[in-house]
Amino acid sequence: MIAGVAVAAILLAACGSSAPAKRPVSAHHHTTSTTSTSTIAVPSSTTTSSTTTTSLAATSGPPRCRSSVIVATVGPPGVATGAIGQVVTLRNTSGTACSLTGYPGLQMLDASGHPIATSVVRGTSTTVSAVPVRPVVLAAGASASFEVGYQDSTGYGNASCPTSSSVEITPPNAYHYVVVTWQMTPYGGTAQHLACGQVTVSPVYPGSGRYQAG
Repeated sequence: MIAGVAVAAILLAACGSSAPAKRPVSAHHHTTSTTSTSTIAVPSSTTTSSTTTTSLAATSGPPRCRSSVIVATVGPPGVATGAIGQVVTLRNTSGTACSLTGYPGLQMLDASGHPIATSVVRGTSTTVSAVPVRPVVLAAGASASFEVGYQDSTGYGNASCPTSSSVEITPPNAYHYVVVTWQMTPYGGTAQHLACGQVTVSPVYPGSGRYQAG
């Protein structure tokens, strides 16, 4: 009986001493492994290096053209059946190269300089060519252009849309606009549901005049 009690006491002592020793060690190893992996993991280092390289490559070309260095010129209207097309040229007046990519913004203004309803559609139309979106680098004094097209009053009966006195032109990726004198009277929608001010624009492309593919 005494021997049995002694054996039981020894077993309880053994259990009591081993359990506390294992829990902290296990927890300690788990924490160290997690910290080590997040600190020195190779994928994390590789991702950072790749991001830095991409950022440097993206900023290696000419900066975007700011509105302050752009002068806009509106070409004469070309007339098709029920539609009008015009070309707007943007010239870099600065002494260094800059770049333009994408579509411009337009906002018609009345004689007092107040906005007139304007809806700009990016794409093609009867008088707007299919122009691909691509970066256009403008050397000092060089020009880029974009095409503008809109419906005239043909087919709208006695409906009437306002005519602009000037237009704000915002170059692609610019934060400010340039104002040009420009009388345009865009129609849109249908005779039953007239929508004034609908204008289609192309992206910018190199040079002046209408877009020439190839």
